[in-house]
Amino acid sequence: MAEGPAANLLEEYDKHCGSCAQFKERLERLIVQLLAENSIRVHSVSARVKGRHSFERKVDTAPSKYSKLTDITDVVGVRIITYFSDEVDQVATVIENEFEVDRHNSVDRRRLIDPDRFGYLSLHYVVRLSPARRQLAEYKRLSHLPAEIQIRSILQHAWAEIYHDLGYKSREAVPDVAVRDFARLAGLLELVDAEFVRLGDALRRHESDVAARIEGAPQRVGIDAASLSHLVTHDPMIRLLDQRIAGSHGRRELSRGMISYLATRLRLLGFRYVSELLDALRAHADDVVALANEYYDQEGRPTVLPMGISLTFLCDYIAIAERSERFYTDMELQLNQEDDPQVTDWMAERTIEAYRRLQSRRARASQDLQGEQGPVH
Repeated sequence: MAEGPAANLLEEYDKHCGSCAQFKERLERLIVQLLAENSIRVHSVSARVKGRHSFERKVDTAPSKYSKLTDITDVVGVRIITYFSDEVDQVATVIENEFEVDRHNSVDRRRLIDPDRFGYLSLHYVVRLSPARRQLAEYKRLSHLPAEIQIRSILQHAWAEIYHDLGYKSREAVPDVAVRDFARLAGLLELVDAEFVRLGDALRRHESDVAARIEGAPQRVGIDAASLSHLVTHDPMIRLLDQRIAGSHGRRELSRGMISYLATRLRLLGFRYVSELLDALRAHADDVVALANEYYDQEGRPTVLPMGISLTFLCDYIAIAERSERFYTDMELQLNQEDDPQVTDWMAERTIEAYRRLQSRRARASQDLQGEQGPVH
């Protein structure tokens, strides 16, 4: 049973626990909003209020250190998990710009790792709301509360979670037989983290110069998400065919999921380079629009279609006309393994029926034309 100052702190904790919970919710929502406004995509943002038992244990470990609730800076805590280690500093910039940082109690533990130590450590901030935000009605009652914000990459987080789950919170607690193994694993994770950053930089460079490479030598540019994203948004032939399919009232929207799906379909059909794709689309432009119209005449034309819908129908047409209906159905089942196979089979059959109707319509038109021209002598 806590006595003296510890008992007073527990009483203060109980009194303000509701306010802390409210602060936690608003702080988490605020940080999510700030990251979105700065176009920073993170793996997760989570917040918690320190439980009463943990609070009491912390007070008991250093009773002379704390005299009031706000002396304990981590009663409210937020953890931000980034995808890559270089994004930790991007998030840190937002936190420093938007909050009042307590420099004395904040620490960048990443810089405290000795060469012979192992483990991943986080960037820890102790913050309060900025003076301007403290004046807002929604925060005014919470303006006195501090919070701890931890920022780490997803691999750093994985290390910490597994390390602690094994029951170790410090190097000194690890048995000698495991020290070397822990050090090797930590070094490996650090290398992986750095390689992900390098790979991300390489992909961004590829995305930034893909337009110039397509313009200069499309026969050397492979089909992937970056090259397809550029084509469906900028290539005049694709844009024209998309609009012919969408109709006067339809509009096109970019769908990243659709781009990845298209890239896989095209690869399965044997396309490797942008020039091959554009040549095929040029050769089958009328077939693509005709198949799409035949399909939508039966199914109804949506008002919003994904950019690159013409490439979708190009894949449909080539798979059925140049391979077989069976090949087309098998391809769709392979591409949609996570979906209900009966639904996938049914959707593939609708496209096949549209292709059959198109071919039948074309055969009748050809016969009518021959009839009008009369016998050929």
